[in-house]
Amino acid sequence: MPKCRLIKENGERCCSNAMKGSQFCYRHNPAISEEEKRVASSRGGVSNRSRVDTPLGEVKLDSVGDVLRLLELVTREMLNGRLDQRVASTTGYLMNVSLRALESDDLEKRLERLEETLSIKPAV
Repeated sequence: MPKCRLIKENGERCCSNAMKGSQFCYRHNPAISEEEKRVASSRGGVSNRSRVDTPLGEVKLDSVGDVLRLLELVTREMLNGRLDQRVASTTGYLMNVSLRALESDDLEKRLERLEETLSIKPAV
């Protein structure tokens, strides 16, 4: 996602993501009035919280390896400032749930194979 084009007084560029169809973030967009910015600020961006754009794209979670790759990607993107810390935290929680489900599924399959093996062998 492109970054805001505003150059701050200290010479650094704004690190916020630019709005779609604009070269500026919400706060620096000259097309948005100061009143709109004030009202949005007082609401705390509540209307923005239902959907978050991420640089992760489509991901698979079919195996422990998939989950570990996603964990690596999320960590890298967050540390490089391309992924919001809240999104990374929530993703981490969901990956933990996915890992537990995958481990449980693996144990069930192993138990089924063991039970099949034991029932096939003749009784001694």
